Amino acid sequence: MALGAYTTGILTAKFGWPIFPAMVAALAVTAILAFAIGAVTLRLKPDFFALATFGFGEAIKGVLALATKLTGGATGLFGVPQVVTNSVIWSCVLGSVILVAWLTYTSFGRKSLAIRDDFLVADAMGIAVFAHRMKVFVISSVLVSLCGCLYVHYTSFIDPSMFGWMKSVEWMLLVFVGGRGNLIGTLVSSGILLALPELLRPINAWRTVIYGVLVLTVLNFRPDGIFGNWYAKTTKPTLVRRVLNIFRKERVTGGGSTVT
Repeated sequence: MALGAYTTGILTAKFGWPIFPAMVAALAVTAILAFAIGAVTLRLKPDFFALATFGFGEAIKGVLALATKLTGGATGLFGVPQVVTNSVIWSCVLGSVILVAWLTYTSFGRKSLAIRDDFLVADAMGIAVFAHRMKVFVISSVLVSLCGCLYVHYTSFIDPSMFGWMKSVEWMLLVFVGGRGNLIGTLVSSGILLALPELLRPINAWRTVIYGVLVLTVLNFRPDGIFGNWYAKTTKPTLVRRVLNIFRKERVTGGGSTVT
């Protein structure tokens, strides 16, 4: 997120780039860096992979804080064009949700779930685990970078403290509380957990405690998340089915039957 925000922010505020080319450049830089980091870390076990990516995130934050002439350092980057509106943000959210929902019901999504459940079994079944994890890592990094691009052009200001490891932990909690591999659960938990601190602002002294107790309660009594695997067990939503029908390739065999 920081990389996308700072790349597009610097290009537009300091070099006068138009918004769209700056965002494309930011996404490209993020994809390249994600590929480089993934080549080093994706062969690690999940726990060590998480620690390694946290370390890289803190390193990037440190570089942003020290490169004062380019990034503004700890005082932040000012003067970024404020051109992103709420309608643009919600359009991007809708597009991202449709993309993820579509991927879930393709072979790409099924491979992702197989690797998530047991990467050794997935490897034994012939799935190229490392290559597939690399694809997932790059795609997710680009989506998060897009979030950073929208954020900086919505607020017109950023500083390194906005992108610490706590932001990563916050996003991970959204996934675990909603349910891993559960798109609807993640959306619901995002709405609840992101709004809860603001709803509890009148009791500011207790809001962090209440937030923590709620998260720990869910993780202890619903370890698979609020929705668990419910979304994976239901039939495909109508919208997703329609999108899949657009992209599904059909071919007619010699006997006249259709094979999907």
